Amino acid sequence: MRTLSTTRASRLSLVACLCVSVLTSAYAYAAGHDKGGTSGGSSAPAGPGGSSSGGTEGSAAATHGDASESAERDVTDKPWEIGGVIEAHRLFIQNDLEGYGNNKYVNYLHLFARWDFSKWDAIELRGYLFERVLVDPGETGLRLEDTVLHYSHRFSGLPDDWGIRAYANITAPTSFYSQLMSLITSPRVGVEGSFHHGPFAASLLVYGETYITQYRQMQGGNPNPWFHGAFYLDASYRLPLLSSLSEPFTVGAMVTVHRTWLRDAGGGGTQPSALGVVADSTYDGQPIQGSYGGQVYVRYKLPTLGGLHSDLTGAVAQGDPTLGYTSSLHDGMAYTYLFWRQSSQVFFALSARY
Repeated sequence: MRTLSTTRASRLSLVACLCVSVLTSAYAYAAGHDKGGTSGGSSAPAGPGGSSSGGTEGSAAATHGDASESAERDVTDKPWEIGGVIEAHRLFIQNDLEGYGNNKYVNYLHLFARWDFSKWDAIELRGYLFERVLVDPGETGLRLEDTVLHYSHRFSGLPDDWGIRAYANITAPTSFYSQLMSLITSPRVGVEGSFHHGPFAASLLVYGETYITQYRQMQGGNPNPWFHGAFYLDASYRLPLLSSLSEPFTVGAMVTVHRTWLRDAGGGGTQPSALGVVADSTYDGQPIQGSYGGQVYVRYKLPTLGGLHSDLTGAVAQGDPTLGYTSSLHDGMAYTYLFWRQSSQVFFALSARY
């Protein structure tokens, strides 16, 4: 492993600033956008002994998983929208990470393009890129995540304070992890309910997805997942003490729980001839994998500039869609730990939409 040099790290910061500048200048000359749904990236399963890897369906605070909704949206006649999110992540613990040292410093970029083809329906194309500062010799640290095609439908006829949205995703296996899995695609369906009243807002999102893979095992012998489900519960409050500012501050918290079902890599059964090289003779099938996470965040909605809508978020989190979430299995037993060293972090995100 190697750490990028000071000059290299400076270049990374410069590139991040340039990306923000490009987003700002590209979107600064038009106005308005329509109201739509939240988003979701590709999701990887939680491993038996550590954090899950890859992105997942986000909450309001997990901005790269929710870029099209992270800033408050105005209702206009413009049927399309483009935007992105830049994130910078840092783990609190910088040593004794047991194989997760490459997550010490991570930068993340999410870009999307959206088209509202009716008042209640929209499609969106999403791409993700992340960079780890600690990499193997010869690697750049840059890797793609899965590309996502997203459809969402908002239901009408509800009270003004309530909202319900259903969505469906399909992925293209552009990430390194998906290639190790021999993933063909990962369809996902989900539903989200939301409530807004005055300065208070809350939402509950539930989804399930299946993994269509070419093989039962990924490279290295670990079993591939076949189903993953999760929920996100988010609550936020717009601070009245700062209402004199031109744009509001919001504080909030999110919790999430995930479950992943794995394929029987050895073909099933407990007879020695059926076990293969990775199956466990104690169980007829693979045990269910679990992970969890949460975050507390503060968000400031930046002033609108010529149609560019943006916000800045800072969060203290245990896991997130970029680094994955904390496994509830440790040494074969289920535990729940706060501030787990492999996933406890602070991150900042700048979201921009036009």
